[in-house]
Amino acid sequence: MLIHAGRRLFSVPRQGVVTYTRCFSTIEDHREPLRILYCGTDAFSTSSLIALDNIRKKFPRIIESIQVLHKSEKPTGRGLKVLSEIPIQKLSRSLGLDTYHISHSNEIAVWTPPKEYNLIIAVSFGLFIPRRLIESAKYGGLNVHPSLLPDLRGAAPIHHALLLKRPVTGVTIQTLDVDKFDHGLRIEQSGPIDLTRGEYVTLESLSRKLGQVGSQILAQCIMNKSYLLGPNTEAPKDGGWSHSPCAPDDERFPPISPAPKITPEMKQIKWETQTFEDIALHRRVLGPTWDKSIHAMNKRIIFHRFEFARDASIFKDLLPGESITVSSPDSNVRTPYVKTCDGPDVGLKMLNWTVEGKRPNCYWIPKKPKSRAMSAEESKKIEGAAA
Repeated sequence: MLIHAGRRLFSVPRQGVVTYTRCFSTIEDHREPLRILYCGTDAFSTSSLIALDNIRKKFPRIIESIQVLHKSEKPTGRGLKVLSEIPIQKLSRSLGLDTYHISHSNEIAVWTPPKEYNLIIAVSFGLFIPRRLIESAKYGGLNVHPSLLPDLRGAAPIHHALLLKRPVTGVTIQTLDVDKFDHGLRIEQSGPIDLTRGEYVTLESLSRKLGQVGSQILAQCIMNKSYLLGPNTEAPKDGGWSHSPCAPDDERFPPISPAPKITPEMKQIKWETQTFEDIALHRRVLGPTWDKSIHAMNKRIIFHRFEFARDASIFKDLLPGESITVSSPDSNVRTPYVKTCDGPDVGLKMLNWTVEGKRPNCYWIPKKPKSRAMSAEESKKIEGAAA
């Protein structure tokens, strides 16, 4: 809810959304409507675009126009022959907005918007916006970043919030820095969103929540005109979470961490150090995990689905990362099990996998071949432990 007080608008905070607002405007009579260049790509960026377009439709004297810039579609599928439409492209078309695309960072270095703009808003764009574009905008640029900055600066803050088991996260509105990613002035920040209650355990659910919160505080920023920075505005000190107005100053909050881009190497299973819970967490956040070390020919095995297994008779002679194939008592199905580092009787049971260059769920030769037949009682015991 917005309350008018004098010449400024202040928001009444709601739990998990907004805890403070700073209005930096020093312009007494701001009449020029915004002509926004909106830069986005993925699903997280759609909520903010919808919020801005709603303001444009209801308050054309605040937002006059929006033009959208996004990265080109990436080829997908076997042989990379299918172009998949990205979320922001589909949305901007449905809203009737002028939409443009670029392929890579070299292209944006020379690209110029076809229409006039006075504010850039970047939301999960994925490319660095060059200085000349930012400085050409009368009001510079804003970025909606899904973390409580200065924590989790980088390309993948939502992924790392889950992987690092952060107790809370949130959204920050910052200015676009002309030299570095995520080093602008923090002008709005959401309240902490609790990640300990199990509501947001997947990348999709947390991204959806943060997208909603980000769109709310971005709309507040536009309506409050807090993007009009005063001449004496200083960036908050980056001494840790305790300097963030949204994070409690206590020892539950760990030191700030970076959030680098997700690479294929991050999806590789590290049997010596990752517990079953760690492996399952990486699968849930990053998608299918993989490993080469357990295959006799060092071929990549992709783990699509697996489940927890506890049985001393299966894992007692195995080291972490070693596997065994167990034959079912009532069929010819051979099921691979891999020992994890949890303890002497714990590992994972592979349910769906793909060996590099082979059909799904085909048999593969372990680096240290071990196999045995499973009795009916053992089969029921493992199924009960997994349940």
